[in-house]
Amino acid sequence: MTQGNQVECMPLSIRVAIDGTESPATWVRQAIEAANRSSTGVIEWQLVGATIERRFKDRGILDSTTGTIVRQGASENYATARIVYRVTTNPTSKELLQCATDIEAGKQPLLLVPEEQVQRAKILAQEQGIASSVFVLSIEDLIVFDVIQLAADESKEPLTLFGDIIEICSRRLAEAGTGLSLRVETR
Repeated sequence: MTQGNQVECMPLSIRVAIDGTESPATWVRQAIEAANRSSTGVIEWQLVGATIERRFKDRGILDSTTGTIVRQGASENYATARIVYRVTTNPTSKELLQCATDIEAGKQPLLLVPEEQVQRAKILAQEQGIASSVFVLSIEDLIVFDVIQLAADESKEPLTLFGDIIEICSRRLAEAGTGLSLRVETR
């Protein structure tokens, strides 16, 4: 719909049906694959933000560019203590230069990319001469590890923890005004 010069976007709800008997790695992969078809990286960024928010739920998340606490976070960069989480779906030398700046500032950069981009990001880190100082990890592995670790720490089922992260992600998407939502249905 259009009104004058404004375009009104209809919300896009991305639904993922998961089998609770499969591994958390499968659930996360299915959610990321569904997001890839619709969101151009926004959902991946917010899934990472939701995962970090869930892990550090009592401390908040810092937007690494402003130093302010981010609860709804439209930023793709997050900071907790000394670690800077940099999220991109398409790693380029720009992100690695940002990581180099983090290193110079005494921070530890963690570059999070989709599973299929990990090798590329590592090559770029080598080309920038920072391969030994930047940690490259897949978005999927970060989320899976946190789901499993938090479930064990809190004596909860991994599926419940994953549901918490999805809820936080959907709230963050709504608060950021993206018009997107992510829903997981178990079968």
